[in-house]
Amino acid sequence: MTDRNIARHKLYDHMHDLQCPICEQLDAGTAKGMENLLYEGINDLDTRKRLYHARSFCARHAHRLAQMGDPLAHAILYSDFIALAMETIETAPRKVNSLNQTNENCLFCVREKEAEAIYVSAFIEAYAEADFSGRYAAGGRLCIPHLALVMHLGGRKTEAIVKATLEKYRTLVGHLSEIKRKNDYRFKDEEWTPEEKAAWQAAVDTMNGKEGTR
Repeated sequence: MTDRNIARHKLYDHMHDLQCPICEQLDAGTAKGMENLLYEGINDLDTRKRLYHARSFCARHAHRLAQMGDPLAHAILYSDFIALAMETIETAPRKVNSLNQTNENCLFCVREKEAEAIYVSAFIEAYAEADFSGRYAAGGRLCIPHLALVMHLGGRKTEAIVKATLEKYRTLVGHLSEIKRKNDYRFKDEEWTPEEKAAWQAAVDTMNGKEGTR
């Protein structure tokens, strides 16, 4: 099975509950990568060299990794990271502001960006298949950032994807409108549907991508 076919199947499996399948797969991939780093990669010389060159993780991934625990792994990593930061502070004060910048060399950011390109391309290609587009119609909803990437990379080939996704956005906006209407005192006794209860949080993910993936 080719890498593109593997990507297609992973996206297919993540199309449920109107989640963005690309976000879901990136999230799952990062979680797996972090597990591998903590339990195997921490002693891999090539990985350690990459981390030393990167000088740390971005804040988003640093805190996510910390939530997974492992004091020893963090002691090994951060003894290097903090020593490198001290060296910059002491010997290259003109570069000290770089310590406040987003770390573009973050191991997980680099991997996510590479994976994102693969999954966006795989989505565009697979959408031509009836079972894939049908699965998307039933259970997926691209977030706006990933729809924008799909449109950028696929051009006119993505017209059907855009049409289907905009219809999903219209449905979501309808649920949001019902939340507003049912907060009016005249209609406050009306029951909220399950879709309406979930809509406000779904709207945040739809607008921004899933938390932790962007």
